[in-house]
Amino acid sequence: SVCGEILESQEEIPAKGHIPVKLEAKDATCTEAGLTEGSKCSVCEEILKAQEEIPAKGHTPEVMPAKDATCTESGLTEGTKCSVCGEILKAQEEIPAKGHTPVKLEAKEATCTEPGLTEGTKCSVCEEILTAQEEIPAKGHNYGEWISDGASGHTHICANDASHKESVPHAFGDWKTVKEATYDQAGLKEHTCTACGFKEQEEIPKKQKSVDQIVTENAISIINNLPASISISDEAAVQRARAAYNSLSPEQKKLVSAVTLEKLISAESRLETIKEAANKKSVSSAPAIGSAVTVSGQKVTVTGASTITYAKAPNKKSVKVPETMTISGKKYTVTAIGPKAFTGSKIRTVTIGKSISVISKNAFAKSKATKLIVKTKLLKKKSVKGSLKSSKVKTVQVKVGSKKVNKQFVKKYKKVFTKKNAGKKVAVK
Repeated sequence: SVCGEILESQEEIPAKGHIPVKLEAKDATCTEAGLTEGSKCSVCEEILKAQEEIPAKGHTPEVMPAKDATCTESGLTEGTKCSVCGEILKAQEEIPAKGHTPVKLEAKEATCTEPGLTEGTKCSVCEEILTAQEEIPAKGHNYGEWISDGASGHTHICANDASHKESVPHAFGDWKTVKEATYDQAGLKEHTCTACGFKEQEEIPKKQKSVDQIVTENAISIINNLPASISISDEAAVQRARAAYNSLSPEQKKLVSAVTLEKLISAESRLETIKEAANKKSVSSAPAIGSAVTVSGQKVTVTGASTITYAKAPNKKSVKVPETMTISGKKYTVTAIGPKAFTGSKIRTVTIGKSISVISKNAFAKSKATKLIVKTKLLKKKSVKGSLKSSKVKTVQVKVGSKKVNKQFVKKYKKVFTKKNAGKKVAVK
């Protein structure tokens, strides 16, 4: 190390050679240049392959759209930026918010059924409510008095709004009798609507009489029809009145007034007095045989001590020839009917009693009677010969007893009342 003499020669060691390592490429940006790929020795750092510069790309402008200002938010003007790196190339400027444009929200009046609203405001641009409307409660109906619509019901009208009406059926109270029903006339009842006063009426049917009432009233009518002044000719009527009363049951008799019963008893008493007086005079006052006598409008002829012939009937629609008649207090049996006995213009039906044995020739001549009712069993061919001649009689009805007996006498009398014998064709039944 002093003289520099090589004491031991050095031997050459060969060069190792470079160990390459890649230098990464770098992309160019908008504002910065890039580099291509290169290499260097990882040991000595010698550049083995130099990297070349890649020029910067420059910005790629992109429009940033403008934004309109609203009532409450500011807007922006149009600007630009690089679509690659996002750098702002032209800044957007702020546009101040416009503020609201108020418009009035009209108030709404409350109705009967719907609430109303107070006045309010809103923005005419963005519709934002600036002054809220408050609800006004519905008024509710203010109905007046009920007014009748007739039978259908009634209506009341709201004082707040005349178009609001309410109609309902009537609310009737209890029925009340206006006129009592009787046995002869219907009654009347009505009930009134408690709301409007409308009255509805209905007829009350006539009272229905019981069987006891009907039977009793019939008997009372017979008694009350007795004449005020009783004569001997009223004996049959008095007897009929007594029979009607006696036929009543004990309960039915309770329905007969004391006044009515007294009238019957008084008539019987009067008749008895007359009969007693008549009996005293009967011997001297009895009509002579052959005498013509009129009894209650009926003309008869005395034919024996206690027999008479029915000579002339009264002019009425229905004629009944009795079995007996009382003359001057003496009872006579009617045994025959004389000629032209039924010439009255009104006569249509003739009934002959059980005691008749002879109907004289021409008894019905010029008579307008069309029906003969026979209750006697005593007639024979000889005793009715020519009796219906020149008459209008069409039917002879047999009523002599029960159905069985009637049937027997219908058969018998069909042989008696022949056209050849009686002088007129008739139907016997």
